[in-house]
Amino acid sequence: MQSAQSGMETGKRSTVHVYQPFHLGDCVFSTHYLRKLCEANPRLQACFYVRPDYIEELRLFVPELGERLCLYPLDDRPAEAVNCHINADGFYQSHPRRRHFAAMYVDFFKHLSGKLGVLSPIASVEEMLLDSPALEPGAQIQALGSIDWLVINSPPLSGQCPYVADEWNSLIRKLVEKGERVVTTAPSGIESARCTLEFEFASTQRGNDQDRAKPSPLPLVAIGQLATISRNVAGVHTGPLIPCLNRWAARKVEHWYILDSFNHFFFNDRFHNCRLFQNLEKLIWTDRGRNPFH
Repeated sequence: MQSAQSGMETGKRSTVHVYQPFHLGDCVFSTHYLRKLCEANPRLQACFYVRPDYIEELRLFVPELGERLCLYPLDDRPAEAVNCHINADGFYQSHPRRRHFAAMYVDFFKHLSGKLGVLSPIASVEEMLLDSPALEPGAQIQALGSIDWLVINSPPLSGQCPYVADEWNSLIRKLVEKGERVVTTAPSGIESARCTLEFEFASTQRGNDQDRAKPSPLPLVAIGQLATISRNVAGVHTGPLIPCLNRWAARKVEHWYILDSFNHFFFNDRFHNCRLFQNLEKLIWTDRGRNPFH
């Protein structure tokens, strides 16, 4: 099979086929890579095969690419499609820096690119920050003003850490009682903490109930936009966290508190990684010279 790189060198349109058999968060990282790959190679087309229920979510991250990055159901993948999960070929488990998650991903994308016959478009940890224009906050997100805490209290799907919903609900309640404006990604039972699974934007037509937006789940791309107007992000390393790791939020968010028993994120010195929830909560309530409150 002719490599994509050789096809581009001869001026022909080349196509790469990759598939992601795992969760939505994994798919977002893979979509970031494929988007950067298409940007770096104008004559390249990428075909990405995922679970059918992920297709519309992922398409929101790459609206500008059109047919250059095509999303298809996982079962439709051709035989030559390459598995782009980080532990394909045992890469993650054998990587010496697997705990440094973004750095490991940089090396994985170099490995994946070698299998695809292209040069990796991601050469540094900083380039792992998502930079799709779709993650810039739109008018509805900007109209929310500022959020004190975006809490990613959704359960992990790959055993990243122990998860007890009541622990997160207790933390959210304490934040609300301090007068903090909190948005969560899973229901907390606390009325004043808005949840992205049932989000209602203010009506643009005053007095007309028919024009009010009905409460509905926010797509992942919108959760990433919420991070760009948040002062603090605290949460589990799970799907809804991944779009928050974008270049606009990395500059804006004052404190990141990420729960993961195995992996760590180091994009800047405002990232605090915790293996246990108790450590995360203690770090939030302990000043340590970095006051996360007003």
